[in-house]
Amino acid sequence: MPGTRRTLLVIGVVAALIVASFAALVLYQTYGPITFDFQVQVAYQGPWQVSWTSYWGGPAPPSQVGTGGYTGTGNSSRIVSVQISPGDYDRGGVYFCTQASKLDNSNGTLTASVYTVNGPYPLEMRNTSAPSGSATACGGLYP
Repeated sequence: MPGTRRTLLVIGVVAALIVASFAALVLYQTYGPITFDFQVQVAYQGPWQVSWTSYWGGPAPPSQVGTGGYTGTGNSSRIVSVQISPGDYDRGGVYFCTQASKLDNSNGTLTASVYTVNGPYPLEMRNTSAPSGSATACGGLYP
């Protein structure tokens, strides 16, 4: 009899692990990664550089999610995607900041804007006319 109990116990543990794995897979598929898309726009006739950083949960960043950047000349618009995992849902969304900097000494106006993708209005728009100046625009999205 002791061998039978042990066998039943092993079968029970294996069955519980299979059920737990299946439940985790279903939860991941149901609540799979969320992608937050931000549109970064730069309006400036000269050369510029953009850097961006994304955070969890608002302007007081408790943790950084991602960073990136690129350079260009003239007006530009680019979509930046920030992806979160299912375990991060409870952190309250994504806060996104972009800084556009002039790479010349012009007095022309550089404008940096952050939009939601397909959003008609910017989350924030900032500009500078200072030679070699920079402008920072930020905004948040929530699940």
